[in-house]
Order: sequence, then C-alpha cells, then structure tokens
Amino acid sequence: MKILIVSPLDYTGIAYYSHSLSWTLCERGHDVTLVTTGLDIIDKRGNRYNTLRFFKDTYGNLSIAKKGVNYTVAMLRLLLLIMKSRFKTVHFQLMDLPPLDAVFFLLLKLLNIRIVFTPHDVASLKDRRLNRYLSIMYKVSDTIIVHNKANRERLLKEFGIEERKTIIIPHGNYNYFLTDVGRASSRTKLGLPANKVIMLFFGNVRYGKGLDVLVSAFPLIKKHEDFLL
Repeated sequence: MKILIVSPLDYTGIAYYSHSLSWTLCERGHDVTLVTTGLDIIDKRGNRYNTLRFFKDTYGNLSIAKKGVNYTVAMLRLLLLIMKSRFKTVHFQLMDLPPLDAVFFLLLKLLNIRIVFTPHDVASLKDRRLNRYLSIMYKVSDTIIVHNKANRERLLKEFGIEERKTIIIPHGNYNYFLTDVGRASSRTKLGLPANKVIMLFFGNVRYGKGLDVLVSAFPLIKKHEDFLL
C-alpha cells in the first residue's frame, strides 16, 4: 500500500510513535511517507520511509500568529502533496490546530480522500472549546483509531460517533529504541539509589496530565513504601 502519515507534533514524544509505526509498516512491504516537523528529536537509524518536514517553526517561542501562519503553509503543502501524489488515504496522528484541521478534513472529504485519524487524546487537554472542532474531525473521518475501550466509549458518548467507525489498537512498544543496559547500571549512570522503588512521571507539565492526582497521591504511597519520584 501507498501510505501517507501526517504527524505535526513530532517535536514531542509522539515522534517515537510515528517513527515506530512508519518503520514497521515499511518492514511489512508498504510504501510510507511521513510528513513531520523540522525538529528531529530521535535517531531514526536505518529508516526506510520518506520523510517530509513540512511543519517547520510551528512550535517553540515564536508568536502564536507566526506559528499559525507556518502551520497553514504546511497544510497547503500537504494538500498539494496529496493531490500530486494521488494518495487515496491519509492517516493523521494527533493534530495541533483543530480549527484549521477541521476545515482541512472537510476539504479532503470533498476530494473523496479517505481519512484515518488517531487522536491519542480523545478530548482536548489544552482548551475544552476545541472539542467542537474535534467533533467535526471525528464525524468527517472514515476510521478513528483509539488505544483502549475507555477512549472508544468516550467517543461514543461525548461525541456521538458510531462504533463501527472506531478501531481499538493498543499503543505499540518502542522496542526499536531499547538499549542493552541493565537496571542496576542505569541507576548508577543516572545517580539514582539502588534500594528504592522509583516512580517516573513523564510528559508536559500542564493541565490534563494528572499532576494534581500525583501530588495528592504520592504522600499516601510514601507512608507504606520507600519510593522515589
């Protein structure tokens, strides 16, 4: 198959997901093109798929206006690519600007392009007002991939999506990036104690990541075990 994957947030941890997906599809004999960001945060060793860096300067310390203009330019380049290369199906990962993304999805439907959407976050963690645009994107999509039953149920109840449009595919592993380093040597290298149970929180420090739950729950855990956060 000729597959186009669009991932405008590859300056975050989603890069590992996008790369693993693209790499594995190539291993299975598919012709994959990944449209991604200008910033490359991972070592894509032995990558066999096409990488197009349309989403440049759509993140970082630039003004909202500049990032919005750059994102719009990237989407226009994406549209030209879809039409020129005659992609019949486009697989979108988590998107960054729902008001514009919703318009783009509608345009693709007018062009009879099949849309596969993996939102990762079913509802917006940034601003709940963006959910109205996500709702449009869900209704326009031909297939929506979620990682668990809870996300499917949320799509059905909160957004009124038909179950037949959803597919549950658990989040894949990142085996491609594993290194042959043991737990003990890792702790020594990072200067971490060998005798404590270590809990790791990772992700952006912002609303929706569960930090409030962690802050209130961690003291309760520490009463019973020797934990390090």
